[in-house]
Amino acid sequence: MSSLIFVNWKKKELMTTMMMNSMMKAIQKF
Repeated sequence: MSSLIFVNWKKKELMTTMMMNSMMKAIQKF
C-alpha cells in the first residue's frame, strides 16, 4: 500500500522535473 503511494509520488516528482526542464529550455530560447 505504502509502496503504491511512493510510486505515485515519484511519478508526480518526475512530471514536475520534466515540466521544469521544458520551461527552462523555453526560457533559454528567448
